[in-house]
Amino acid sequence: MSEAPDQELSMLEGRRVPGTCDWLLKKDVYISWQDGDLSNLVFWLSGNPGFGKSVLSSSIINALQEKKFKCSYFFFKRKNQRKQTAADCLLSLVFQMARADSSIRRKVLEADLGTLPDFDGNTLWRKVFLGCIFQALIKESHYWVIDAVDECGESNSLLEMLIDVPPYLKVLFTSRQEPAIETSISRASKKVHHYHIQEGDTVSDFSKFLDSSMDRVLVSYGAGKDKLKQRILEKATGSFLWVSLVIKRLEEAYSEEEAEDILSEVPTDMNNLYSSMLKSVHNRRPELPRSIFMWTLLSFRPLKIDGLQLALKMDKQTVQNLDKLIPAISGQLVYVNRKCEAEIVHQTARTYLLDQVDYPDLVLHKKACHTRIAMLCLTLLAGSFSKGWQPLDRNAVDHYSASASLPDFIDYACEHFSEHLQRGSSEEDANWELLRKFLDSNLLVWIDHLARKRRISSVTRTAKNLRAYFARRVKYLSPISPQKAIMETWIYDLFRLGAKFGSSLVLSPSSIYNLIPAMCPSESVFSRYLVSKLSRTGLSIRGLEESSWDDCLARMDYPKRQTSAVACGEQYFAVALSDGTIYLYFLESTQIKATLNHGGRANILSFSCDDKYFASSGQRKVKIWDPADGIQLWTFDTSHQALALHFVREEDILAATTQGNYAVSWDLLHGQEVGRWHWTESMRRSSTGKASWPQPSKAVFSPNYLHLAVSYRGHPLYVFELPAHKFLGSFVRDAIKSSTTGTSNHYAVDALAFNPSLEINVLVVSYGDGELALYDLDSAQLRHRRVDVFAHSLKCSPDGRTLITGSSKGSLQIFEFAGARGDRLAPLYFIDSYDEGIRDIVFSSDSLRFADIRGSQCRIWEPAILDCKGPDGGSQSELSEAISMESKSVGMLEVPSDPEITALCSISTGEFVFCGKKDGSVSYFETGNATQRNLLYQHACGTRVTCIIFIEKFSILLSGDESGRVLINTIVVSRHDCQFVKLVAEIRSEEAISGILHDNSGQRLLLKGRRSAKIWTTEGLPVESTMLKDEGIGDEERIFVNHPSSNGHFLVVTEKSIQVFSWSDALEIQSSITSKPDITLKVTPPSPTLNRTFHIDAGPRSHLDEWEPPLMAFLFNNDSTSRFQKRSILRIHSATSIVISGTSTPSIPLSQFSKHSNQIRQLIAVSGTTIFFLDMDLWICSLDVTNTLSIEHGARRHFFLLSEWQSTDGSFLIQYVATTREFLIARKHRILVISRGLDFEQPWIDSS
Repeated sequence: MSEAPDQELSMLEGRRVPGTCDWLLKKDVYISWQDGDLSNLVFWLSGNPGFGKSVLSSSIINALQEKKFKCSYFFFKRKNQRKQTAADCLLSLVFQMARADSSIRRKVLEADLGTLPDFDGNTLWRKVFLGCIFQALIKESHYWVIDAVDECGESNSLLEMLIDVPPYLKVLFTSRQEPAIETSISRASKKVHHYHIQEGDTVSDFSKFLDSSMDRVLVSYGAGKDKLKQRILEKATGSFLWVSLVIKRLEEAYSEEEAEDILSEVPTDMNNLYSSMLKSVHNRRPELPRSIFMWTLLSFRPLKIDGLQLALKMDKQTVQNLDKLIPAISGQLVYVNRKCEAEIVHQTARTYLLDQVDYPDLVLHKKACHTRIAMLCLTLLAGSFSKGWQPLDRNAVDHYSASASLPDFIDYACEHFSEHLQRGSSEEDANWELLRKFLDSNLLVWIDHLARKRRISSVTRTAKNLRAYFARRVKYLSPISPQKAIMETWIYDLFRLGAKFGSSLVLSPSSIYNLIPAMCPSESVFSRYLVSKLSRTGLSIRGLEESSWDDCLARMDYPKRQTSAVACGEQYFAVALSDGTIYLYFLESTQIKATLNHGGRANILSFSCDDKYFASSGQRKVKIWDPADGIQLWTFDTSHQALALHFVREEDILAATTQGNYAVSWDLLHGQEVGRWHWTESMRRSSTGKASWPQPSKAVFSPNYLHLAVSYRGHPLYVFELPAHKFLGSFVRDAIKSSTTGTSNHYAVDALAFNPSLEINVLVVSYGDGELALYDLDSAQLRHRRVDVFAHSLKCSPDGRTLITGSSKGSLQIFEFAGARGDRLAPLYFIDSYDEGIRDIVFSSDSLRFADIRGSQCRIWEPAILDCKGPDGGSQSELSEAISMESKSVGMLEVPSDPEITALCSISTGEFVFCGKKDGSVSYFETGNATQRNLLYQHACGTRVTCIIFIEKFSILLSGDESGRVLINTIVVSRHDCQFVKLVAEIRSEEAISGILHDNSGQRLLLKGRRSAKIWTTEGLPVESTMLKDEGIGDEERIFVNHPSSNGHFLVVTEKSIQVFSWSDALEIQSSITSKPDITLKVTPPSPTLNRTFHIDAGPRSHLDEWEPPLMAFLFNNDSTSRFQKRSILRIHSATSIVISGTSTPSIPLSQFSKHSNQIRQLIAVSGTTIFFLDMDLWICSLDVTNTLSIEHGARRHFFLLSEWQSTDGSFLIQYVATTREFLIARKHRILVISRGLDFEQPWIDSS
């Protein structure tokens, strides 16, 4: 939480001369505010620039504090990023009020408000003040003093809050008397005292101020300094800033004549004063002051003195003791504040310096200055800026932390170089070459730095700035220049990098060196130009076939759940799932912002235009959320299900259409219904009216909230005017006669959308017969028809230029609104169909991205065709008028050319891996090149293979399928291939096979089904007396595994017990050993095909105190009805802990590890004393059981998986090959072989 701005208050108090500012405290207008009628709560103190409003504010604060009043305060500064937003101010006020008042402090702590610094101003006001602090019983007055509100970037919003405070809170704010401020408070003028500072108010203060300053003036000035003082007072015109600057000029005078010249020449107008101060600078060499002005005025945040000193040195202006000399160098226009930042003396000085033309050598041409700053930043970034903090060992623990001390200019250059480049000249060749050099040499170090600062969004922002710069730069390049293609690839890759790997980079910045390049497509710049430069110890992935990035930026998978709705705002996008869960993501990085629970399936999601609100609608309930913090604000019950939601722009109103033939609206400030309109009432008054109406199938608002379109099955489309609640007319295609009934068939409307462009002004309708129709809103005429689209869902882009459609077969199409009036559709882009239909689509606010949902997946797309505005601002429509264009067609990435792999196992050497597939086939792959070799044999066609094992000692390969059939085959494995020899036996089970276990002799098998397990011989003969059923166990999950030290026995392990059975007769040898579960953790639901039991014999003996390898690890999942209550039990046992007779010891205690184990998603393997697992962030991790007392040393993070590598059921099919230290992963119909993944390691839990 932010603290009180004590430094600013102390600094201002240091400026104030004792005895000054008392005039205001004696005025009736102030006394009335401080002590008078509670109906007058807000005091606006205005004054001209430089009239001492900030110092006056500090005086008021001290006066209130001396009277023991509870006073909170804040000082805005436009140039300071941390002191220019409403959130900065409100956060500070929260802290101060809680510190001063115990009742407020208790209220804030009890509310469990979460991470306040992440909230925006509106969120802080609603959640913390309206929802918490103002609800407390406050017995005494509180005061707020807020200085320079006109320097707040959200002054209008802030003032609306300040005039709506409770009676016990009195607010005083200062600002210039600007029209915008007057307009904001005009609505509540009766609640606001306003006083404007007059020249006569400050005469006494000026005299005292001059008395305190004259000692610094060296010259005696004739008869004395009284004469000098009088001369200054005569010219001051009420401005303390003017006086202080003149005193600084006089401090440099050494003779009466020089002082007289200064007073004679110095103007009373501030701009003229700045001009005279600049003249003194102009008389010296201008290069240094101009460079100081450039950095001080045009940087995107204040530079610290050490950063500015480095920037000046790079600009060939080496200055020692800059902190002491900068006022003199700048003519007193720049000073060093208490944070050691270079700052302009006043905002009026900034405006003057950027606009002045009187001194050509000091003129700041913004474009040229941005070009210069970009060049200096890129010179640093393209050079050796990384020395001294680049990780020394990229495979080990990071040596650099985000808190490490770096020169301020380096940090600034990393964050803001592209913004200067974009604002500068694109004609400059030097910057172009520096940019190319930077990208080629230090890009990874730059990404590493931003990731450590948790600023991955800056990667995407940089890509956007570079794209804008390149669009202007390209005209200076040859059309066949290879530089053009390379730069396009760099920019394109940066966009993909942030979206695809953002979450992994935040967790492990060093992954940019040795992990991420290996996961990029082979033709990407990260793969082509960087992999060759990196050490051969980096990650290696065999089997990745993608040569280029696809247009899909990211995928989010939700195992065992279905997507139901999607929405996109300015900063966030949201996905609703069938179990009521709603995931809120950051739009730029696709990282999860919050997880919400609607309480049931949400079918509609919507953001307000500024992300102030987020709404979710289900069966008969609408919930309003604050997306900034994920807090629910309101719940509205509806008597009918909503069909559409719409936030009314610039009003805190949510409107909804419902199946009850009415629209309802709610006031979101007070949480109450404020309007209800039955649109059928207006139709009854027309000839179209009916006595009764069925439920509408669709009812949507236009983006500008002027129109409503409603469709009914078997009826025309009806359109209404919202402000007047008026029926406008019917929109009808040519009626189609039914061949059987002879009646007209309008077909059902599958989807409809208004184009937001007022120039185009059409309504797009998709009919059930596959036709798209465009209607003119003004005339209701049918303008355009396009057949065979079959758009189950459709959306118009916010800029009105494009339309996207999704079919029930999974195809996506993008059209442009073409023609002179935009009333016809031209195809631009097509994605081939897939077997799951598109449920919903939504555009991003910039119209450059869209998201779709289907099945259990959400995808984010960014086709290049959507960014078709060139540097001249021309549109694709203008191009399409001149040339014949065909739509781009791309293949769906998830469509497998072969059936999906559903089970796998490898031979011990890892050279070959056997794979069972969804179509019942069993093939083998060679891991050396990750390619499929041959089909070995086939189960029934279309019958999924559920498990497969290879008994290497006897060359027997067994595979079971979902029909309960098990095939036992002899397979000969040589150095070069695998060959099918013969079918040994076939087993028919009554249940689908979910697991196979064999004994060490290779003579017997245990086949596990859902409800039972039975022992068979490898000749396919049942052992009739050895049926194991679920009697006494209920629905507990059972895991079957060989005894780790006794060849003749196997174990049946449940969450609460371990039973020992004999392979010879399947009789239980030992009673259940019960123990309290060691760890309870939340995980995603397990895959039914995943073998979660592992037993690998240890290599060299490891010391485990009383625990001896080999080890066994078990993960038990207990699914509840709620997604938020799923838990699992992790248990680890040593071989010596499970005995055939006697008392077995409990599982291994995991000590410090247990509190972090809720991040485990899936177990992979056990090797010696190391357990490999997949965590919830999809990282392959390891736990050394010998070091569980120290989580920092015991658990390590190695490499991550991509979400698209999941199976269709949401699990990962992974096998670890101990002999090669490689991981085998099934990816759809292929396998991936990951090598050297364990060479990269970092602590799993960041102890910092």
